[in-house]
Order: sequence, then structure tokens, then C-alpha cells
Amino acid sequence: MRGGRLGPARSYGWCLHRNCALFPDVLEVKIADTAPAAQQAADAACKPPKLANGVDIMVPQFVKTGDLIRLDLENMRYMDRARAKPV
Repeated sequence: MRGGRLGPARSYGWCLHRNCALFPDVLEVKIADTAPAAQQAADAACKPPKLANGVDIMVPQFVKTGDLIRLDLENMRYMDRARAKPV
């Protein structure tokens, strides 16, 4: 997938031969564009960003353009902000 880093992979029971497909549990992807945070008291408010890989999800109001986030690929949901990798 363009614009994202793959997390740990998992295999599925139908994989019986060498030509197996491994799918990551988590995908890290960059927020290409999103609206600024609304000045609301509601903690559960979400907004739709434009992701670098084109996936449509909803993210919390505190997520900003340029943030790296983690997606749960099984449910296609926002998990949290990605942590910086140590150099």
C-alpha cells in the first residue's frame, strides 16, 4: 500500500503451501489533509481525514494533518497515533 508502513503480520489457516499471503494486523499511514479541530466539548466527536493511501475512516478531533496514525485492518478503524521509532 502506498503511503503506509506495515505492522506485524498474521497468517490465516487457509495458507497450506509456499504461496501464502500474510496480512498485517496494523497499518501505519499518514494524514494527508484534515480539518482543524472543532472547539467542542464532546470527546467522542470525529472527523473524516484524507489519508495518504486513500482509505476512508473517521478520526478523533485532535488528529492533525501530517500525523502518522495506526489503523486496525480487520475493522478499518483508527487505533491511535503512531509512536516515533527510535533511531
